[in-house]
Amino acid sequence: MRRIIASWIDYMICMFPYFTLANVRGLGIAGEDIRIIRLVVYIALLGYLFITDYWLGGLTLGKWILGIRPEWHWEEGKARLVNSLLHTFLKFLLFVIWPVTLILYFCLDRQMPYDKRLGIIDQTPPGISPGKTLIRVAISVAVWLGVVLSLSSVMLDHTSKAQYYIVSDQKIPSIYTVLGKQKLKHGSSANNPKRSHAMYQYAIQGDGDELVDRYTEYLIQNEGFVRNTKIEEDGYRFTVRMLEREEEYGRKTIIMLSVFGDQLEVYLSCTSK
Repeated sequence: MRRIIASWIDYMICMFPYFTLANVRGLGIAGEDIRIIRLVVYIALLGYLFITDYWLGGLTLGKWILGIRPEWHWEEGKARLVNSLLHTFLKFLLFVIWPVTLILYFCLDRQMPYDKRLGIIDQTPPGISPGKTLIRVAISVAVWLGVVLSLSSVMLDHTSKAQYYIVSDQKIPSIYTVLGKQKLKHGSSANNPKRSHAMYQYAIQGDGDELVDRYTEYLIQNEGFVRNTKIEEDGYRFTVRMLEREEEYGRKTIIMLSVFGDQLEVYLSCTSK
């Protein structure tokens, strides 16, 4: 079972940055397809598995954390390269079909289907002390979170400088284009057949009401939006600007700008009737 847990640790080490970057990229501001990031992460996962197979004898971070020491008897040269490539592909495949992998693992007496073919023997030596395991887990989590948070910070900074927000197929000039760089703190997005929406939260300096009025005026004069003052006067305790624009095929783009304290929130939605 330790091999299965180690495999999941390796999988999450590679995939957690994807989920983080997907959330940042999911803001819909830059225009690249999220599938590109997914493909890059999958390639990185394959590269990680191959490197640990070919140069480290199969000692992945997950196995190191759990104290597993692989015992592989592979010859150098072409045979090692072929075995590493084959093991990388098979292990990746078993990641994808993990429920089937669990069944096979226990049916084959706690072995992977490729163990015998690739000469992989017992990889589960006597366990290390719980204290050492906890220290390794703590170190790994700290490094892992550090890398992920650094990537998130870089992506947020990059996203904050994009020229347009993209919601469905609509491109709308961003806060950066109209007001200059503002610090992007958070964002999220979601898409379904009837509605696509995104939310951006900025930390602002200066008069938030003035910034919102400047951005509102720009969208009205240059992008064909109109204000919905009826909703703006609906009892909000903070500054709100509601903008709407009719699109083709009965769709409507809505932008809601809110200022509370030192934060500016931009909410965009594209709906269909």
